[in-house]
Amino acid sequence: MKKNYQQGNGSTIAVIIVVIVLLAGAIYMWRSQNANTSEDVPIENELPSDESVSSTETSLNQQSDSDDISSIEADLEATNY
Repeated sequence: MKKNYQQGNGSTIAVIIVVIVLLAGAIYMWRSQNANTSEDVPIENELPSDESVSSTETSLNQQSDSDDISSIEADLEATNY
């Protein structure tokens, strides 16, 4: 005796659901990356002043070229973080 099996649509529905979930995740990631890029643009008030840049350059130029431990420690002590 032959049994008649009804063809189901379960696998098709599962594939459609997986595709929808992947698309939703891709849209979420795309929007979150676009939101982060706008925060990376510096605002004029956040830029360092010329005075602080020149003092930093001066302190870096005054460091010694020696690789002594005492010279390195002295350079670290003299550097303003």
